[in-house]
Amino acid sequence: MTEITIALHISTSMRRRLWPTEYWKPVVDAVTRGGAKRDPRLKCPDLRAVLDDLIEVRDGRYWPKHNSPFSVADDAALKMLIIQRVKPGSESVRFATCAVPDLSSWEQIGFPYFGTIGNSKYEAQTKRNREKLANSFTAPPSPAWLGLAFQLSQERLSARGRDRDIDNLADALMPFFNRAVKRFEEIVLVKMPPINSSEEILRYLCRQSDRVR
Repeated sequence: MTEITIALHISTSMRRRLWPTEYWKPVVDAVTRGGAKRDPRLKCPDLRAVLDDLIEVRDGRYWPKHNSPFSVADDAALKMLIIQRVKPGSESVRFATCAVPDLSSWEQIGFPYFGTIGNSKYEAQTKRNREKLANSFTAPPSPAWLGLAFQLSQERLSARGRDRDIDNLADALMPFFNRAVKRFEEIVLVKMPPINSSEEILRYLCRQSDRVR
């Protein structure tokens, strides 16, 4: 049976890297229950008009308006995030009901745990994860399509009691992919249900984009 989820779909006309580190965090935070400390429109000027319809300012923070499906859900509840490059004038930020991609043909690699950025212990693990990934990753011709699926360890979640945001999971690995691939046209992220294992699993697929620009 095909799994269906609510995805945050961002269409951007930015000309730079499609996923600079920590670039999308204010957007994700601003459209979910926790709210954002920083105005995402400052970092994403091409999305200013569409974000005006989704967020509002209260008490110095940027919150989702009540019509957002995640206005009462934490950002960790977001299971799918799609970033797509479009021509100027076609920008959008929207929630869409999507089918989760078929992951059966994606490459799979296990890590002791997913690293993060901004913490020395977790950054050291991030470095080891990137090195292990480099041993199996082959870059396709650019422009490229990238899919990443993250599966956290239920054992670690139970011990620490802390879920992980999908954008934070991507931030740790994206510098590796940005060095390996010249240009991305679309990035699809999936957060899978936790696995009963001490390891955490990354599934990935990187191929040449089938979009003609």
